[in-house]
Amino acid sequence: MFVEKLLEEKDDELVRFLRFNSEILEQISEDVVNALLPLLQDENSNVRLRTALALSNLGNSSKDVVNALLPLLQDENSDVRLRVALTFFGRRVREQLRGCS
Repeated sequence: MFVEKLLEEKDDELVRFLRFNSEILEQISEDVVNALLPLLQDENSNVRLRTALALSNLGNSSKDVVNALLPLLQDENSDVRLRVALTFFGRRVREQLRGCS
């Protein structure tokens, strides 16, 4: 809301500032995702689980992320499989599933 209000004022300097920062955040997000992807193959199931959770929270659904997560639907650990499935289903389904338990 605050950002929307600022953008409504159409201050060119502010718009350039926000655009620049959003580009930086996108790059940081991409760097974080690239650092996390190899951890999906860690031998420790807790590392795989936490990495899938982190990727889910980042909301990145790039082809690389999806391709890295797909094999984990067959993971030996049921918690990892569940986390990956919920990542694919999205936030709305997760909220509905929480209401059922």
